[in-house]
Amino acid sequence: MIIRESAEMYLETVLVLSKKGAVKAIDIAKAMNFSRPSVSVTIHNLEKDGFLKIDEDGSIILQEKGLEIAKRIYERHTFLTQLLECIGVPKKIAEEDACKIEHDISEETFSSIKKAVKKSALAEKMKEAAEKAKAGTAKTTAKTNAKAAATKTTASKTAKTTKAKTTKTSKK
Repeated sequence: MIIRESAEMYLETVLVLSKKGAVKAIDIAKAMNFSRPSVSVTIHNLEKDGFLKIDEDGSIILQEKGLEIAKRIYERHTFLTQLLECIGVPKKIAEEDACKIEHDISEETFSSIKKAVKKSALAEKMKEAAEKAKAGTAKTTAKTNAKAAATKTTASKTAKTTKAKTTKTSKK
């Protein structure tokens, strides 16, 4: 099943936030820096598609297929962030780049990278980095998702504005 990057980001954010307790739409909106109505629409679509469930009290719970995707994306995010940091990429850039890569990398490539790292000297260094960064990664993941989503939204708005201007110009 193909799922859009934005849906993956929502599911990952729900997973990260759920580690702190019950997740509500407002929590997702704050974490991803989106409007409450936008989040509400997406959450209801994800519920309709069976990725999550909205309880009577408004709590959002990942369903099996949503949880599977969220865990896969979160694993990629944390692993890639640690790998990039271990090879000298500054933490902030490593977070941002991992967020971009995590959605596009194939399962085969990701597995091959993990195997190669296990066989290399980086394995121990990454293990240490994972233990050191465990507490901070969850908080940063939601912020990074918000930044990536905001960048895509801005690009989309710019494209629409440019298209609208082009259409007006061509009508004259």
